Amino acid sequence: MASFLEAFHIHGPRLVYSRTATTVELAQLLAGRTGFKHGQMLMVLRELHEVLLQYGRSGVPVEVDGIGRFRPAIRRDGHIHMAIVVDRELATGLAALDRYVGEIANRVNIGLDDAGYKALWDAAHPEDPLDLPLQGAERAA
Repeated sequence: MASFLEAFHIHGPRLVYSRTATTVELAQLLAGRTGFKHGQMLMVLRELHEVLLQYGRSGVPVEVDGIGRFRPAIRRDGHIHMAIVVDRELATGLAALDRYVGEIANRVNIGLDDAGYKALWDAAHPEDPLDLPLQGAERAA
């Protein structure tokens, strides 16, 4: 029997990503928005990297307004890494579906309930029906 995760992986909505914007492109866009030169923006971005490392190595968290909080963290095995908590407004700035202009695969399946995923999966895979766990009242019966 197939699992709900298998069905969601195939039929669920997902963002289709374009290529990743590079640091050079980011610097060009920032330069155009700020009046700084492209080379200056590249230098600022590189220096931001270095400063975050410097503070992190000293155990000092850094809050970058509108971006997030960078803080050193340690794992149980002693591995030290940089933990990043994205600024709330940045994290939720795309929350409204009508604001997103990128491509969404399986967009028509947004909001589909478990039974809807079962119907899609079972139609495509009759030999391997989707096994849904019992819900509330069904479990009590």
